Amino acid sequence: MDAVCIKTKRPKTDPKEQAFRILERTTTKIEEGRFQTDLLWRKDDVKLPDTYENPLKRLFNIEKKIDRDPTLKKKYVEQMDALVAKGYAEPAPKQNTADKTRRLLADGNHKSNSGTTFRRRKDTSREQQRRLKLAEGLPDQA
Repeated sequence: MDAVCIKTKRPKTDPKEQAFRILERTTTKIEEGRFQTDLLWRKDDVKLPDTYENPLKRLFNIEKKIDRDPTLKKKYVEQMDALVAKGYAEPAPKQNTADKTRRLLADGNHKSNSGTTFRRRKDTSREQQRRLKLAEGLPDQA
């Protein structure tokens, strides 16, 4: 095709073209003659799903749980204070934040043998999206 002077038209969202644009725009020379650039496959318009409702429901359930058990409440407050003090967590802002915010809620699990342990709840929205993508490829059930 090039011999006839006809160039193939690529879409504006061509991954190779996008990678070259990011490479040209963000590459800088740093010390010792090395170069630094952004991720070439990064998208500028990332929109994360709204994750406000699920952590809010879990928060209400945890509040009910710790209202019934004062020792669990004490341990939960200590754990949250420790996470904030170490910089692993931060208090949620009062106003709504940008689209690139993920909200995760630490959950108190009570195990009778080993006492109370705390863990960060798994982000299930990604798991649900993965299952939906897998289910799209399956034939319809009749």
